[in-house]
Amino acid sequence: MELETDQSIVILTSSDDVEFRIDKKVVFLLKVVDNFIKDTDSNKFFLPNVSSKILEKVIQYCEHHKEEQQQQQQESTDSSSSSSPLPFLPLEEKYDNNNSSRDNEIDPWDEKFCEIDQSTLFELIAVMIYIIF
Repeated sequence: MELETDQSIVILTSSDDVEFRIDKKVVFLLKVVDNFIKDTDSNKFFLPNVSSKILEKVIQYCEHHKEEQQQQQQESTDSSSSSSPLPFLPLEEKYDNNNSSRDNEIDPWDEKFCEIDQSTLFELIAVMIYIIF
């Protein structure tokens, strides 16, 4: 199959053997996968602790945020400042100069994305931590 040999596509396989084909440009957000691909020159990665339900959500999140993360990384590289250790967090914190509190505005897409049952949300958080380090 042509997609499997296409090096711009990465194949992620969940614990329940569901395959997801994603653009390699999205993989840089998933540090565990990105490092594996760079180390082995493979375009396939098995995630034995991640169900297809959760992996689908992770990919959905990464697809939505890939452009802004790429832009922030480029800005960070251009300004020679350190990048965030967590690719899913903003590289620059927003603070109000008057009271030094964090700006709590949430993107409507992110708010809707998190409207899931609590157990799924906890599993999603755990997987995000596992995949991004």
